[in-house]
Amino acid sequence: MSQYHAGYDPAYPSGGEPARTSLLCVSALVSSAIFCCPLASLLGVLLGIGGMISVSSSNGRRKGSGLAFAAIALGILAIIAQFAAVRIFWPQLRSWVESGVQLATGPSELLRDLELGDYQSARTHLYSATEQQITDGQLRYFKEQVVARYGSFQQWQPPAGQGFEFSGAGEWPHVYRGTILFSNGAQQVTLELTLKVSQTIVIEETGISRLTIHDPARGDLTLDPSTPEAEDAPGEGGGGG
Repeated sequence: MSQYHAGYDPAYPSGGEPARTSLLCVSALVSSAIFCCPLASLLGVLLGIGGMISVSSSNGRRKGSGLAFAAIALGILAIIAQFAAVRIFWPQLRSWVESGVQLATGPSELLRDLELGDYQSARTHLYSATEQQITDGQLRYFKEQVVARYGSFQQWQPPAGQGFEFSGAGEWPHVYRGTILFSNGAQQVTLELTLKVSQTIVIEETGISRLTIHDPARGDLTLDPSTPEAEDAPGEGGGGG
């Protein structure tokens, strides 16, 4: 028969006080349960490891190794799920962000490139179907008319609160109305931006298919395949530029 000294209870090896649940283990489980945050899941795993070490070295004064083990397992599963989700959805998210950037900055970069006479760079902001049909002579005509009427380009003010809508694969034109500030004043603009969406809902291409500067007094200026050719532009005809 085992003998115990007075006041010793094997249920409380620390000498009469019940073992307390480790806050480290509890914190680990809470952190691992936050699935939407990769850092929280990683923190849960680290806290869980720390909790298990703390419990094992406490000489029975702390408990919670089960919570720590659950936190480690849950955290690892969460991290794996998060990486899988990123791998699956990152192409879509990246393409949507890039399309938003094109809406916000595309017209500005297009007009700046045209002012500089850099037609090759200007073409990178056009939708492929438009870019293939439009000539450098047309780009030059549009640039010359804009500069003659409105002066130098200052700023593109994109429409506020407008995004993209599409319901499947295909080409999806979107029309936006904004304002362009020139050195001679502001002009209202209609921008047609076309999105090419794949079967996996990745936006494969975003580009300007038409840009119209509205001018009731002198007539609208439109940049698209129907834009007239500039005069006296030797060597600038022909689609590829």
